[in-house]
Amino acid sequence: MIRLFVSSVQSEFIDERKALREAITQDLLLSQFFEVFLFESKHATDKTAKEVYLKEVDQSEIYIGLFGKEYGEVNKGVSPTEAEFDRATKAGKHRLIYLKEMPKSSRDIKMRKLIKKANSQVVRKSFKTLDELIGHVKESLVAYMKAKKVYEDESYLEQFVDENNIKDIDTNLVKEFAANANSLRNTTFSEHDIRGTLTSLKMLKDGNLRRSAIFTFGKDPQLDLLPSEVKCMAFEGKTKAAEIFDHDIYKGNVWSLIDQAVAFVRKNLRRRVGRADNTAKTPREYEIPEQVFREAIVNAIVHRNYGSNESVEVRIFSDRFEVANPAFAAAVPSLIDLRKGDSSKPHNPTLAEVLYQLKYIEKFGTGIKNMIEMCVGAGLNEPELSKENGFVITIFRSILESTPQAPRKHPASTKDAVHY
Repeated sequence: MIRLFVSSVQSEFIDERKALREAITQDLLLSQFFEVFLFESKHATDKTAKEVYLKEVDQSEIYIGLFGKEYGEVNKGVSPTEAEFDRATKAGKHRLIYLKEMPKSSRDIKMRKLIKKANSQVVRKSFKTLDELIGHVKESLVAYMKAKKVYEDESYLEQFVDENNIKDIDTNLVKEFAANANSLRNTTFSEHDIRGTLTSLKMLKDGNLRRSAIFTFGKDPQLDLLPSEVKCMAFEGKTKAAEIFDHDIYKGNVWSLIDQAVAFVRKNLRRRVGRADNTAKTPREYEIPEQVFREAIVNAIVHRNYGSNESVEVRIFSDRFEVANPAFAAAVPSLIDLRKGDSSKPHNPTLAEVLYQLKYIEKFGTGIKNMIEMCVGAGLNEPELSKENGFVITIFRSILESTPQAPRKHPASTKDAVHY
């Protein structure tokens, strides 16, 4: 973990300090690489405050300075904020300085001198709002990871693979995709120009295919993507220790994985009986709306890091439904931003694009928000989101007006799955 030291006058930036730590620890990408030190969270010790904060500067890899109006209490000529900046400078730490915008005349004269000192050594960023500050810090931390080569933007699926060629592609799948995309999205793909369609989808370049093309349209995707499988389990009770009465491991292209996983959930959920309003038949809906559990499955598949050996898991317990993505990828927003529907750049953009064209995805970045709204509309609790061991979406099952649907011991045939 890369340790961050946040330096500022505590009383002036108390809200910014806490929000900054929360934003980093809740960010699904940054939380995997960074931990944040705030002096106010330090437990009691017999050492002086100066000894503690300077030692923490020494033990941190990145110094983050928040400079504003106040200079801080002076101790032997300088404030803790300036002492920390000087220590980070002397130790050669990576320094990030963020300056809160305000009239120059309103700043303490000593703070103005500190800002001038910092400006002569590093490039600083100005901010007006808390959101701006968090955005600047996240951007700088991602840039730092790239520079240190601990994180690469391009996903495993986006890489071109020389050893695979057009012969590995199921041309019928590409034709079927083109016809359905033209119908659903009013696109102009040629059903007979396989290379043209793959090129338009940015999956083919200079005769080489991306791995996403193999996963989407390949004859045997698992030859190149061994972990691209989905494990499905249905438990008798509320824990993994309970008896498993139905389970399967699904393989194949992305369409097959989605359809088979959705079919597994269908057969293991109860059906809720509704009112018969002017109809001969009483409506029967799943206790969790199908759009919700389908969205959860698609979300996990499209945001997977396929360079990892860990598989997506669909788990059904007596009280809840879970989709776990232990290899969650992408520079995504925080859990709070995901709930609000703030869009993010997909980690697997070419995979996301083909799913969008066939309406498996309606808009990038809004899937979680849509799931929350659909659950609330169906009388369910809001889904729970967790980033422990990757990313887990939990949806609690309804127990009202439900009738059991007998589980089948055998998985649904792939022939029953509707691919598009």
